[in-house]
Amino acid sequence: MVLRVTFGKHGTENWEHAGLPITLDHFQLERPRWVAILVHGPWESAEPLAPIACALNVEGIGATVLHLPGCGTPMPLGFEYEAWIDLLIALCARMQSDRHKLALLGVGLGGTLAYDAAAKGAPIEALWLTAVGDPRRAPLRARILGVRWPPWLTTLGMQWLRPLIGHRPWLPPGVAARPLSLIGSAPDEASREPAPLPMHPLGWLSSYLTHAPAIEPEEFTRCPVVVIAPTADRWLQLEPTLDFYRRLPGDKQLHMLEGANHLPVDPPSAANLAKAVSGV
Repeated sequence: MVLRVTFGKHGTENWEHAGLPITLDHFQLERPRWVAILVHGPWESAEPLAPIACALNVEGIGATVLHLPGCGTPMPLGFEYEAWIDLLIALCARMQSDRHKLALLGVGLGGTLAYDAAAKGAPIEALWLTAVGDPRRAPLRARILGVRWPPWLTTLGMQWLRPLIGHRPWLPPGVAARPLSLIGSAPDEASREPAPLPMHPLGWLSSYLTHAPAIEPEEFTRCPVVVIAPTADRWLQLEPTLDFYRRLPGDKQLHMLEGANHLPVDPPSAANLAKAVSGV
């Protein structure tokens, strides 16, 4: 059943793509100049992104939050990273309109997915990212796997293991060891229960870490790119994002989101993020 969303109202829509049930949270306005599709990272969920969507509304930007399949719901057998990219492209095509411009906003490691969709041809006018990195390169791969082995060595290991245990869910050590608090200014963690993290099959992780974008960053000119980088990211830090940003040519902007953590969804960070993109 699909809930028809009235402009100016928040609603949840149940959509189907490639046989998969997809949930969309809409935060829409009557006549927005921009609409942003918000996408989270592989080891997060969509629910925390609501404050960013609301902050975008304050700045006159409509927003839709995508719930990625496999994050809170079972991941289909044999599912690979490329299917997320195709899903995001299909959603962008579905939300195209001559009444507004369309942007992709990748939050956390959702930035890498947003870039890969844009590189493969997602019909958007702007790409907005809070964090982004190339999983094939050491700065991001080390954060995920928790080791600074040469990328060729970890790729070889995953290619060897994939036929044997590729179907088994696995949480990379670097993800498992990340700080409990990825929001705000890091309260005392000793009294906090760790939130359950999505576990993806090793085959999916291999497809993610070895994925080559349709357009390498050095050649990307499809649309303007705005990076709004959290300066207090306690997990990724700034290295992977700045490494990726330096590779981009052409029309790009870098804003430093002072004091923001990996997920800039606390009220000051969400408001500053929305202000940064509203001037585009």
